[in-house]
Amino acid sequence: MLIPERFAKMRNPLGIFNGIVLMLFLFIQLRVTRLPLTYLQISNSFLILLTIVFLLSQGILLFRKKFSNEEIPNKMNLDFNLFTFIFCIEMLLVPNAFDESNYDWLSSAFIISIIGIPSMYVQRNPFWGVRIPSNKIPRTPESWIKMNVLYARLSIILSVILFLVQLTIPKLVDVVLVISVSLIVFILVKYGHSLGKIEIHH
Repeated sequence: MLIPERFAKMRNPLGIFNGIVLMLFLFIQLRVTRLPLTYLQISNSFLILLTIVFLLSQGILLFRKKFSNEEIPNKMNLDFNLFTFIFCIEMLLVPNAFDESNYDWLSSAFIISIIGIPSMYVQRNPFWGVRIPSNKIPRTPESWIKMNVLYARLSIILSVILFLVQLTIPKLVDVVLVISVSLIVFILVKYGHSLGKIEIHH
């Protein structure tokens, strides 16, 4: 999970908050409401993407019985709700950062941060998840999960950093993105090697 399990009770409040905020933005985009909130208009494409993620995160609970561990859908729901919550707060605070002209950095931040969440819950596979070609990194299921949890957390932090850079020095977004991704890879490699040393000692 992105956050410790003791915060699992936050799942429902986050879901309700996200649903209300997304509905508000949808009404504003469609001009359904007459409230003077036009300053909250954002990129239609991004709002659709975020709404789809939110709906999928709620829908996954309907299929919890199909999972070998019924806690996995609950944990994924909390993670996706947290992901959606971060973007909802950012949209409320600085809606101008989410207009169509900023869609490039938005889509980059969105993709980088969201692909890490499902990887925390899938078994090792050749298609999805962190794979670093190094013999020093153990290939055990436990190490796989730890590596992907770290990536998911780092990617969420990266999305927030990109948001802050876009607000302050937008011209540096691309540079910060490249540097941050390189740093994430470096941290994952070092962490993987440390897991290998721990397993050797054991």
